[in-house]
Amino acid sequence: MSKPIRVTQAMKDEIMAEVAKKLDNMMLFDGKQTLPIDYHYPGKDHATVVFSRLAWEKQLRLVDEFSSEIGWHGLVHRDEDDPSVFYIDDLLVFPQEVTGATVTPEQGAYDRWNAMLPPEQRNTMRYHGHSHVRMGTTPSSTDNTFQKDLIGRLNGDGYTEEVRQRMMEELGESAFYIFMIWNKSREFNVRIFDLYNNVFYEGKEVSIIADGMDDLNDFLADAKAKVKTRTYQSGYYYNGNGSGNYWDRYNAQKTPSTQPSATTPGNKVIDLPTADKKSTTPAIPSGSRASMDDKDHESFPSGYFDGQVTIYD
Repeated sequence: MSKPIRVTQAMKDEIMAEVAKKLDNMMLFDGKQTLPIDYHYPGKDHATVVFSRLAWEKQLRLVDEFSSEIGWHGLVHRDEDDPSVFYIDDLLVFPQEVTGATVTPEQGAYDRWNAMLPPEQRNTMRYHGHSHVRMGTTPSSTDNTFQKDLIGRLNGDGYTEEVRQRMMEELGESAFYIFMIWNKSREFNVRIFDLYNNVFYEGKEVSIIADGMDDLNDFLADAKAKVKTRTYQSGYYYNGNGSGNYWDRYNAQKTPSTQPSATTPGNKVIDLPTADKKSTTPAIPSGSRASMDDKDHESFPSGYFDGQVTIYD
């Protein structure tokens, strides 16, 4: 279940009404009493992020082709009918210095790059992703600090309430930001800060979809219907002298001249108990595509990076 980003006036009113009810029924035996407050936020079930085919393929190539970390921005728009659905249309790579575990934007180069972007791109950069290469995708403390700082800027933290409200009005429904961390195993960490609706989604509360891949799903379903896996049954060869080896009964049937024969004097094949019989199936190479699960107005949100510091790792 999603969570609120900030306490709104409506939430304060609900909490205070609950406190008033408890005070009305409270008895003070020694002049003291603890007042428990239980507040349930009626969050939404989940959000959905839909990658265009272009954005999805770009992201896969970035993660696969770089042995170091790499960061990117994404151009995003919200669904007009369902505010919990976000479409990532394209990816942009910004100037940066990287190591195996860090990404550091080059401030001067980043600022110049950002200033040269068309307004329609600058005002829709609402996705920041980076790779953890072959590490886990849990955000580091630096990742958390970076995300908190960027969301604070987008929310107008540090400005007067009047200015902050003006910023939020100008941003409107585009007042959101998506963060993801990916690795080469296709594992990911995702967080969505929807400031416009005051909703925070993360983890299993977010569904990831690659648009345009349905035709490939049909192709794979057709392929699976045409491919059968052969099961190999094993026996045990005993030569009568206290030694023996597993051998493949299928191969014995196909090439009897190279396998022990059950009719050879002094030799026999002993069937193993059912629980001990083994079967093998073709293994999908680790890291291959086959192993994938189906599985605005003004420049307030831009200029995210202050100084030559590593913003995430």
